[in-house]
Amino acid sequence: MKHLFKAEKIKLYYSKKFWIIAGVIAILSILNNTSYLFNGSLTSLLGGNLVKETSEANNINIFSGLLGSIDDGFITFLIIFVSIFIGKDFDLGMFKNIVSRGFNKKKIYISKIFSSIYATIIFLLISMICSLIIGLVFFQKPLVNTNIIVNFIETITIKILLVFAITSISVLITTIVRNVGYSILTNLLVIRVIPSTLAMTFHSFSKYEISNNMYKLIDINTSSNILIYGLVISLVYIILSNSIGMYIFAKNDL
Repeated sequence: MKHLFKAEKIKLYYSKKFWIIAGVIAILSILNNTSYLFNGSLTSLLGGNLVKETSEANNINIFSGLLGSIDDGFITFLIIFVSIFIGKDFDLGMFKNIVSRGFNKKKIYISKIFSSIYATIIFLLISMICSLIIGLVFFQKPLVNTNIIVNFIETITIKILLVFAITSISVLITTIVRNVGYSILTNLLVIRVIPSTLAMTFHSFSKYEISNNMYKLIDINTSSNILIYGLVISLVYIILSNSIGMYIFAKNDL
């Protein structure tokens, strides 16, 4: 298990696509934050706004900018990366090769989950660092006290857990589809398009939709009810997707 994860990390560092997507996420974060100075967000082209309930730069503080850096654009490129990262191993027959060397399928799946989450953390850090730099230059610097810091940490933690849930679902879908191109298409449909459509059609469904719960976490004054619900939703998706993924991956032939 330890050796598998180490090998996956090395593969990440040598992957051109990993660094390309990391660069795209950095540029997108910078553009979204700077374009917000002109009352708009480039990420709206990808299905959402940087911070949905504020439209003027002078109403944005550093904390809102950091929370807003985890947006629809970020999620879209994260899904694309996971689809490529895992789907390519199926295309190249890497999983068969690893299993033939005596590694347990469940351990292989767990190593893929860990490496995908590891990549997700790097993407998150890149996006938030870029947002922080822009925020320090252009956005409001609110007076900081213990309550603000605690609320921000709680909010960003739950938002990150929701991102981990998306990563877990992407891994699950990719290991089922087993092809890079089809995985990208299926992941975007299952995680982005279909849930959004259902949420607009059936409003009661929106409370179970990950993106909708992420949209609520845009401010450091988020209510405790929203935080608790977001925590529950993220953990349910993470546990279910990983449990189902390990079962299917272990049972099916590679």
